[in-house]
Amino acid sequence: MVELNGEYAALSDIYPGENYIELYDDGSGVIAFSGSEDDITWSKTDNGYAIVVQGMRCDAVKQGDSIVLELDGAYVTYVLEGTPAPEIPTMQAPDYDTDISSPYGTYYGTMAHISGERLDMTEFYQGECSIFLDTDGMGSLLLGGSEIIIAWELDGQMLIIADTNGVISSGTLSNGSIELNHMETGLWLSFEKKGAN
Repeated sequence: MVELNGEYAALSDIYPGENYIELYDDGSGVIAFSGSEDDITWSKTDNGYAIVVQGMRCDAVKQGDSIVLELDGAYVTYVLEGTPAPEIPTMQAPDYDTDISSPYGTYYGTMAHISGERLDMTEFYQGECSIFLDTDGMGSLLLGGSEIIIAWELDGQMLIIADTNGVISSGTLSNGSIELNHMETGLWLSFEKKGAN
């Protein structure tokens, strides 16, 4: 799992596929995210291990059958192969996540509309779909497990979203629901907060 700023997630939610670290007796090893391996080196320290990943030193602590690695401000927990993984802590959603009058929070994908046909969005994208609108005008769009960072603005009920490539999607946000013309292609996506009708 990974923990960042007090929030936890399965590492495979962020990097789909195999994620692992291997430490060899000679001080070398590998780390893999989504099955893509990088060579690493490691050494013991007073508090655990110093692991060098892509030229950057990261501290790691051994806790029983697990290693917790600090990587770019996030804490990644790896468990010894064959050991049950610890339960990922859940956090209570912020108040705005359940307030349908607030634009902030997580909206879950419900339907995809294209050429007059309505499809279940999770089946259409073959995975979880959501939009998160943060209080700083940033957020994320998750479609079928593929997540991209977005910037957003709201003018009345008119919602404009730009992804990291500058691609614009527009639509409306009202009463806890988003109707989004994805990349302005005519593929309309419907999202709702929990509790929205």
